[in-house]
Amino acid sequence: MDNVFYIVIIITIFSISGCINMGDYISMTDSYRLQEYVDKKVKVTGRISDMPWQHLIGNFEKYSEIYYFDIKEDQIVIYSKMAILCSSSLTIYGTVVKVTGKSKRPGSNEEYTEYHILVDRWECG
Repeated sequence: MDNVFYIVIIITIFSISGCINMGDYISMTDSYRLQEYVDKKVKVTGRISDMPWQHLIGNFEKYSEIYYFDIKEDQIVIYSKMAILCSSSLTIYGTVVKVTGKSKRPGSNEEYTEYHILVDRWECG
C-alpha cells in the first residue's frame, strides 16, 4: 500500500511540474495539410469510419490496430497500439507519418503518397 501512495505522489508532482506534457500537439481541423507535419505531433477530432475508402496501408511495429478515420469530408488511416473503443466523435493525439506505395492497377508504376497518424492516445466525445 505504501508503494501505491508514493507512485501517486510522484505522478502528481510530475504532472504539476509540467514534466509530463501532453500539450505540445498541433491542433488540426482537417487533414489537408498533414504533409506539412510529418514526424510532428498533432491532434485532430473525427470519428472511426463505418465506410472505409481505398487507402495505402503502412506497417508500423507495435501499432497493430488500423482504423479508417473520418475528418469532416475526408478520411485518413490511423494506427493504434490498443483498440479504440469510442463509438462516436473522438480526438486523437499522435505523430504524422508518410506512407508511400505503388498503384494497384496492373501495369502501372505510379507511386502514391498518403499521410497517416500513429496514435499516442485518444479521448472519446
